[in-house]
Amino acid sequence: MTITINELRRNEPTDINNSSVYCPEKSQVSYELSLMDRKIRGETLERCIAEKIEHNTGYECNALSGNQAWDITANLDDSPYRIEVKSSLKHTVGSSYNITNLKPNNFDYVFIILVTPTGCIVKWALSEDVKKVCKKRTRHSNGYKLTFMPTNIPDYFYDLEDFPYNY
Repeated sequence: MTITINELRRNEPTDINNSSVYCPEKSQVSYELSLMDRKIRGETLERCIAEKIEHNTGYECNALSGNQAWDITANLDDSPYRIEVKSSLKHTVGSSYNITNLKPNNFDYVFIILVTPTGCIVKWALSEDVKKVCKKRTRHSNGYKLTFMPTNIPDYFYDLEDFPYNY
């Protein structure tokens, strides 16, 4: 007797107690992002955010390649603005999302992408608001760390559709 791939797929567990909280049945996008290494996921999401800004606002954006102080340069109102993009995965059930290596002096806006098991949450904030919060925290060697749950994102983060002025 043999077991077919169809039988295996039909009977494999897809509940939250799997070794990974991500599965394609919940969100193909989140699942594929969870399989990428941090660098590839970051570069992919930087290009996605640059495209979304251009599409939603009409402002020209340039996703920078390599290791730069910020990730995207956007020409807003004929002036260049620096945008940082950060993403975070959920590693275990109940765990929070960590946005790490934040350096608010290096950007004008920050976009965060919380890769939840059921899809991505995209928010943005002004560097001034992030600086206020970071002043109350300890700076690590590579910057500051913000931690929160998708149900408790601070009010100074806005929806993607509101970028850059409608807050």
